[in-house]
Amino acid sequence: MEYADKGDLYQRITEFKKTGIYFEESDIWRIFIQMVKGIKALHDLKILHRDLKVINLIIILSRVQISFYLMTVLLNLVILMFQK
Repeated sequence: MEYADKGDLYQRITEFKKTGIYFEESDIWRIFIQMVKGIKALHDLKILHRDLKVINLIIILSRVQISFYLMTVLLNLVILMFQK
């Protein structure tokens, strides 16, 4: 599991909105292409992400990754089990 050093896409959008900064067109295309490639990879594995939204797109080292809420819950349970 990697640390989401840039947060999620929703956080970036709200930060940019507050400061009046716009995304570069190249950044928009890069994010869009990475998102489409991620969705295709999931579909190739016969996985359907039913809750795809900007808050579920995390940014790690300028890469966009799709996150699953269920995966986060399960990982937190495993962490709690090993802390005891």
